[in-house]
Amino acid sequence: MQSTDEIDHAQEPTIAEQIETVQLENADQPMDAESDAANEQLALLQAIPELMDKLAQQPWQYEAHVQLIQALRKVDMAEELEATRQRMHEIYPLTEAMWLEWIQDVKAISHDPENRERIKTLYLEAAEDYLSIPIWKSYVDYVISNYKADTGITADDEGHKEKTGDMSKEDLETLTLDTRTDLLTAINATRYHIVQSHEIWNAYMAFELELLDLDPSKDNVERVRSLYLDRLQTIHMAWDQTFEGFSTFISAHDNANYEEIMVLTTKKCARTKEAVGERELMESELVLKKNDLITFFEYIKKEERAKSSVPLMQGLYERAVALHCTDAGLWEDYLLFQMQQDETELDKTISVAERAIRNCPWSGDLWSLYAGVFEQFQASNEQVLAVFQRALTNDLLLASYDDLIKTLLAKCDFERRQIDWSSDNLAEDSKQLLQCIKDAGIFVAGVFPKTNDPYYRLEQYEIFVETKVGNGVKARAVWEKVIKLHLSEVDAWIKFIDNEMVRGNNVHYCQQQFRRAFTKELDYPEKLMEAWTRFEHEYGTASSYRDARTTMRRKTKLASIQWQQYQETEHVEQQQVEAGYSATYESNEELTAKQVERRQKERARKLRGKIKAKETRRKEQGQQEVDDDNQPSKTEDDEAKATESLKRRRSSDQASDAVQAHKQPKVEHDASHETEDAETSKDPSQAQENDQTKPTARLIPPSMLRRGGAARRGGQGRAKAGPAKRLAVPKKTDHNAAASDAPSTNEQSAPTEKKSNDDFRAMFLKK
Repeated sequence: MQSTDEIDHAQEPTIAEQIETVQLENADQPMDAESDAANEQLALLQAIPELMDKLAQQPWQYEAHVQLIQALRKVDMAEELEATRQRMHEIYPLTEAMWLEWIQDVKAISHDPENRERIKTLYLEAAEDYLSIPIWKSYVDYVISNYKADTGITADDEGHKEKTGDMSKEDLETLTLDTRTDLLTAINATRYHIVQSHEIWNAYMAFELELLDLDPSKDNVERVRSLYLDRLQTIHMAWDQTFEGFSTFISAHDNANYEEIMVLTTKKCARTKEAVGERELMESELVLKKNDLITFFEYIKKEERAKSSVPLMQGLYERAVALHCTDAGLWEDYLLFQMQQDETELDKTISVAERAIRNCPWSGDLWSLYAGVFEQFQASNEQVLAVFQRALTNDLLLASYDDLIKTLLAKCDFERRQIDWSSDNLAEDSKQLLQCIKDAGIFVAGVFPKTNDPYYRLEQYEIFVETKVGNGVKARAVWEKVIKLHLSEVDAWIKFIDNEMVRGNNVHYCQQQFRRAFTKELDYPEKLMEAWTRFEHEYGTASSYRDARTTMRRKTKLASIQWQQYQETEHVEQQQVEAGYSATYESNEELTAKQVERRQKERARKLRGKIKAKETRRKEQGQQEVDDDNQPSKTEDDEAKATESLKRRRSSDQASDAVQAHKQPKVEHDASHETEDAETSKDPSQAQENDQTKPTARLIPPSMLRRGGAARRGGQGRAKAGPAKRLAVPKKTDHNAAASDAPSTNEQSAPTEKKSNDDFRAMFLKK
């Protein structure tokens, strides 16, 4: 096996040479699995230079880094693969799988002491990115396997451990101490992962129990007892299993005092066990919700309310960011929590800040907090400014306008905090801050030349400083620039006028600005009216108040007219929708302009036809009512007969009522209707056609029939029965049969045989 130095100095063939070699080996070869693999390798070799060029121009392309690493690993280019992984890790954290893959590749090189140190370094670097139990478990297994290989510890047929190596006692103690130190590093790093930390602790305890079997001295027994007691006082969800292991250990090594020890241990660890039970619900919720971010936030909030210890909170945050590493809000919460701690947590806070901007380099809030960490713990100005310089060279941050503004504002804040505002030489001291603000504006304009800040934050900062220093003219000039860019925004006008009042300018100038604002098309005129009215109440005269009310009244009338026009337009459009004008049809994007226009004209034509048909029916019904009014009134006998007939039909069901009403003699038919009915009785097919084309006659509502009353015409005192409602007879293919079954609508028709309600129901159900 080659050493690391031999590999570093080995002369690897270039990519072009490898491509040529693969092409020569694959020439004139039949298509088989080996040739497919060679073609795949050739494609990878050709893709590698393209990926390298892409990353040289855009080093922030995460996917390009991943693809290049995978390609280099498949073509077995070890040196270039190592360099590519290093370059990616300088910009981004690596995933758990990528770290384990990298470590496995290095393990395959050699097992010499130098390579061992390299592997340990990779494990520790991997652990700095995220809290990963698989990575720490792999680390523990690697350390223990090295120890066993060096000491020659093996197990006999009965499972007893024995040492077969020839290492001296001093060397063995040194190796054991170093191994314990490495293992305790893993234990301390994972202690507060309350769900999975037992995987690391159990592996370590198995190692200690093996050493105890080899040397069951009193010191070793006490060491294991102390480890158990410390673990039982640490919150972890596998607490019961740890307690069982402790019970087994005491039975084997101090059985005489077993009961006393277990009782004391139970009392001593009761609070820890209770704390484990309190967290079972939230842990179950995380499992149920598949570790979603909202559940983590709820869990963190609950721990904050319970005022849990800092390590427990850190452990929970670490678990959350390992699963949701690209959520800038989560990192911001974690960093703010760390910044609330004292200086003993400085290293941890800086580590969290660094990891936050590596996971979310586009977040202006995180860059601002990162600089704030150094400022809070009194780092030098050069260190703080270095953070801002690093941020402003990050392409991902420069891709977001809002995040860039936030970062530049944070830099201006830092410069502002360096000024002694009570100084007599304030104008001179503020020059650096004003220059910082102007440079920020120039920088933003260079990155986003066609974008204006809707909140004009840098401009407001400059106005504040100029006003504070006493440069009112410059402050007004900046405001004029802002107003020109935001003429329709009421908030800009109000802030402008408020700034003038803060500076102590005369009332007349502010009133002029109110009138000037009302000449523009405003987004929220009511708010400006309210501000102007309040201003006049506080500073205005009777005449200025009258003029202000007049101006606002005119603006209100204009706005009212515009609103009315808008409402009318909305009403017309709503009517068109209800009338079917805007019925669902295939998307206009799929039609040509001419097809869309033709379709719209056709719908408009149909709509006009519907409206015209409705007006025609309305006129015909009105004429019919006039004809009915000209008919003579019924006699009392006829009225009594009609009323008696209605009463007889009231007890039948609706279907029977309808059919019997069809057979009753008509009262006071219109002459034109009688003629039509007579003609209809001769030809059933013609009758169906007439029913569809002629206007609908006035009918007695079914509710009136059920009550036994007659419909009354408004303005008259006599009841007048209208024509009975005809029931459509089911269509039949035999016209003769249809003619014989269809009831006659003529008053002179011969009486038909009476049928029972069951007969009518049977006829009805044939539909």
